[in-house]
Amino acid sequence: MVDQQTFMALKKGDRRAQKAVYDKLSPQMYAVCRRYIANEQDAEDIMIKGFFNAFTKLDQLDEPEALEAWMRRIMVNECLMYHRRNKKFKSTLELNVAHEVILEDHLLDQLTAQEIFSYIDELPDGYRTVFNLYCIEGYKHREIADMLDISINTSKSQLILARKRLRARIEAINKIKRSNEQ
Repeated sequence: MVDQQTFMALKKGDRRAQKAVYDKLSPQMYAVCRRYIANEQDAEDIMIKGFFNAFTKLDQLDEPEALEAWMRRIMVNECLMYHRRNKKFKSTLELNVAHEVILEDHLLDQLTAQEIFSYIDELPDGYRTVFNLYCIEGYKHREIADMLDISINTSKSQLILARKRLRARIEAINKIKRSNEQ
């Protein structure tokens, strides 16, 4: 959270305030970008561009309490624009899948958050982006479809396929861990 004094300094373009906010929020914002962007350098570049955009558009924000969430949204939008520019969603496959793949709790019990995020990171760009937008950011399929310029069915199928891949990966890892324990 940013205090009122720092927030006002930010709005005036104060470089020290910008550095302080960058130092405080960059680990979180980098993590947001990494969830959408597989390449670490690209994720860092996008994060820096997101901070620049946020700092130049602070006149749109009135409350210091909203800064972190607002910046998070900017980071997500920057990642989506990166994918659009690189046409990461043009080759998505539209499926009409009737059932959802659910990741069962017992599959996740033995994993750390870092392991789970590394498995998400292994997903193809389309799967990973829809998974993050739906499961982590809380967007609905209609919103995701609008953001990514895809159909609602494509959004749903990308989520189902992402969950299916994650489940297969987690089951394989759990199987290896069980066989090593014997």
